[in-house]
Amino acid sequence: SPGGGSVWTAAPSGVSPESRLAVALPEADFTYIERPWSHFVTRWAAIDTEMERAFGVEGQFTMIDLGSCCGFFSLQAAAGYPGATVIGVEGSVGIGNGTTGVAGTEEQIMQTKAVQTHVLWIEKLSLPNCLVAPEVWDYQRVCALASFGRPVCDVLISLSVIHHIDNISVNQYTAERLTHVEGTLRLMAQLLRLAPRHFIELPDRPWIEHVYAAYGNARTFLNAAAAASGMRWSFVGPLCVSEWYGRRELWLLEDVGQAQAALPHMGFKALFSRTLGASSARAA
Repeated sequence: SPGGGSVWTAAPSGVSPESRLAVALPEADFTYIERPWSHFVTRWAAIDTEMERAFGVEGQFTMIDLGSCCGFFSLQAAAGYPGATVIGVEGSVGIGNGTTGVAGTEEQIMQTKAVQTHVLWIEKLSLPNCLVAPEVWDYQRVCALASFGRPVCDVLISLSVIHHIDNISVNQYTAERLTHVEGTLRLMAQLLRLAPRHFIELPDRPWIEHVYAAYGNARTFLNAAAAASGMRWSFVGPLCVSEWYGRRELWLLEDVGQAQAALPHMGFKALFSRTLGASSARAA
């Protein structure tokens, strides 16, 4: 099996990862390509502990779960933080939910198993604060969002997804006369500008091989992206270390500069041309 253990390195003494789950979800609905269920539970525990520290359980904040797949992290966040607005962005350009989005339409992305599963569970759990945006993010989309000049959300989660965005953006880098390494660095830096708080997991080799050849490891690459973003960041972690096709570290990056307020709630929702939620499940 490609999957090994997943260690919550920052776990408080005596706290099990399972105890941090906001809602019990069936493993069969949310795992994909043999990624062990423990990796989902452990990463959520690490994220949840840091979000509670930052916002409190009554906190009102906005969150994007980029590459949300079947919605495990979005659903946990929306259930655990009823004052939050959580939008999962799923474009189907990776391997967890196929490649419909590479040449497909919004309508076709909506019909993928992952989006359908996410919407079904939003309805089952009656979560009005959880939505799915069926759209593809690439370098141009990220740059357009960064051009607002202020954060678009309070938290951005990107777990083993940036390499998929990078893969579909290579021609866009070339059009800007960037090498692949320069383009990936710019993509990551622009992503950082979208929120003052990021939970990031990058894959190991052989993915983003050009990044590892240039920077050696994930932390050094993230340091370079943080510097290129023009913002000041603190690194917390790794919060979690998972063995799945190599070593994958979960890092928290927090803006420690003069952080601007994120877009207000209605402006946040308006970023997306289409969102699906509990009402869209009933309509279907």
